[in-house]
Amino acid sequence: MMEARLLHDHERIRGVASDLKALLALTVAPETSQLSAARWAFASALMQHLAVKERHIYSKLEHDPRPNVQSYFALTKSDLLKRFDAYT
Repeated sequence: MMEARLLHDHERIRGVASDLKALLALTVAPETSQLSAARWAFASALMQHLAVKERHIYSKLEHDPRPNVQSYFALTKSDLLKRFDAYT
């Protein structure tokens, strides 16, 4: 069930990203409202997806008692924070 949800989210994110990319590729600037709506659709889909992953995947990895899983989680969390910091 969760796998289907994540796959659906990925497809939705690809779709809204494609819509945004198409607007940005126009030779004439799109209407501001059209561009804003596309940006919001992309950001909203991405944030919802990340919230689901946080709740159902990352929190379980963080609290897993196995040292190798905790080590993997710490490494990926550190990498994610570095990438996030690059954009803030």
